[in-house]
Amino acid sequence: MGVIVGVAILRGLTTFNIMFGQAIAKTGQANLFLTIENMALGALLLLFMIKKPRGPIPEKQLYIPGINYKSIVMSGGNDPEEVKERP
Repeated sequence: MGVIVGVAILRGLTTFNIMFGQAIAKTGQANLFLTIENMALGALLLLFMIKKPRGPIPEKQLYIPGINYKSIVMSGGNDPEEVKERP
């Protein structure tokens, strides 16, 4: 879902640049605009990483009935049948 949000933001910026790019270039501030655009994208990325580390819409955890997840974790990746449950 985060990819969709990221692509939507980049598409919006591209559309904005197509529509207003010539007007910005005529002001002589194109480099400033590109710098501010990159800083805004970086700030948005940091904000998402700080506030929503699992993403804007977190995925549900997959649970498969019949699998003993505790024994898999306790075995450290070894065959869970060989490792006895630790106290």
